[in-house]
Amino acid sequence: MEKNIVTLSKPYEFENQTYTQLDMTPLEDVAGEDIIKANRVLAAQGIAYPVPETSVDFAFIIAAQKLGIPVEFFMKLNGKDSMKIKNRVTNFLFVEG
Repeated sequence: MEKNIVTLSKPYEFENQTYTQLDMTPLEDVAGEDIIKANRVLAAQGIAYPVPETSVDFAFIIAAQKLGIPVEFFMKLNGKDSMKIKNRVTNFLFVEG
């Protein structure tokens, strides 16, 4: 398994395209401004977390920004795959190496 590939638990159709995996390599380009923008999106929606960077919402916003996929794509993923994406984004941001 490639380190930047998230394999979905089952094929997922979104906007007439079927996805079986996502290449998360663009996360390597997350900048401070992306993090600020994601926090502003949450604030504008009235969503507040003690540590927003660990929330599913935040992870989906970052993934959508960097992968160029609408956030709605992530919102409709099944629970297992949602957590795979959330964990991949969170680990990228918090784990050194």
